[in-house]
Amino acid sequence: MRRLGAALLVWGAASVAQGHVRPAALTAASQRADGSLVLGATWGLAFRDGGEWSLGCAAAFAVDADMEDAQVALDGAGTIVLGTRGGLYESSDGCTFTQPEGPLADGWVIDVVPDGSGGVYAALSRVFGQDQLYHRGRGEPWVALGDPLDTLLLAQLHASGRDLWRLVARPLTADAPRRLFLERSTDGLAFERWEIALEGTEVGATILAARGGEAHLALRHLDGDTVPQRLLRFDVASATFELVHRAPLLDAGAWTDEGLWVIGRLGGLDLSVDGRSFEPVHDVAGRCLATIDGALAACLDPERDGMALAWVTREELTPIVRLEAFDSLRECPPESEGALICPDFREALAEDVGVPVDGVPPPGAPTGGCGCTLLTRERAPRMEGALALVWLWSQRRRRRPKKARAAPTRAKP
Repeated sequence: MRRLGAALLVWGAASVAQGHVRPAALTAASQRADGSLVLGATWGLAFRDGGEWSLGCAAAFAVDADMEDAQVALDGAGTIVLGTRGGLYESSDGCTFTQPEGPLADGWVIDVVPDGSGGVYAALSRVFGQDQLYHRGRGEPWVALGDPLDTLLLAQLHASGRDLWRLVARPLTADAPRRLFLERSTDGLAFERWEIALEGTEVGATILAARGGEAHLALRHLDGDTVPQRLLRFDVASATFELVHRAPLLDAGAWTDEGLWVIGRLGGLDLSVDGRSFEPVHDVAGRCLATIDGALAACLDPERDGMALAWVTREELTPIVRLEAFDSLRECPPESEGALICPDFREALAEDVGVPVDGVPPPGAPTGGCGCTLLTRERAPRMEGALALVWLWSQRRRRRPKKARAAPTRAKP
């Protein structure tokens, strides 16, 4: 295994050093009680402490940033909870990442969401086994909630007040068509279920927002991201789905005093006063909507819109931060994953944000004012990213047991 790991490291180093394939963007935003921010990003994580912005790399928690965005949630103590294809990770500081004992350390944690009371829900998919919902109260260990799902696959969680919403699916088989269900629970144990009637090439859905007894979900297509999606409003009282909007690749939604905002990754920030009739407000593209400092904020497309994160009102968009502000790695203890692993990714992060990170310039950047460029290696085939992921996985499996699996992770006050 050591020889294989070394070979994969050499083969995959070019893709690691040369930056990430996907366009850089923020994907999620959560705020702690002290005002600091934890931001999901296509390169891993980002942070705001006071007025300082910093970077964290996905490799610190064994994720290949070319292929995956971790799901991000904060518990009541401000502990970062990450859902990844390689299991669940937790961190109090964005530097040291640990895993709990049991199935959550190895399965695909497809979603994590705060429960509104200081705890966190996690959805675990075993792919070839039974999916399971988990919960951790503040300062408590992870526990399985209810029975495993029989023949159904967990797809997404969404928490709103006392309500936990989730999407589950029955996959397409030779004997039965694909089926999709919306479920709702007030205790995380007993769920009501309603089937969503799929049309044409629709294969799945994303819950954008929920409040009280209503939820809004966007249907996903198999035949392309540019196809307008149906946005459905579900009402518990009538148990009906109502078509209220169509837009391509809707990614996020949020209720404010003005109404329901929805944003698409390909463009379009729209508003509905009543959740039924939508009007276009801003021509921007984005990945998330969140409340920061008591106001609505959006993760935008930095290349298209010139901002990574912005305040949102009907009248205007005001920049909170642009990518050029992320010019340094998060300061971490020397023995942490953040300090041991992330410095090797400075060049990749610099390429993502388009500015030097800790003084390391992006590949090909002019040096010394001479107008020349840095020599860069030619990119190897795209399979490098997958090979690098295998190597990182093997390193994680060898490095973490003593520190990560000794006991369930507990939130720190």
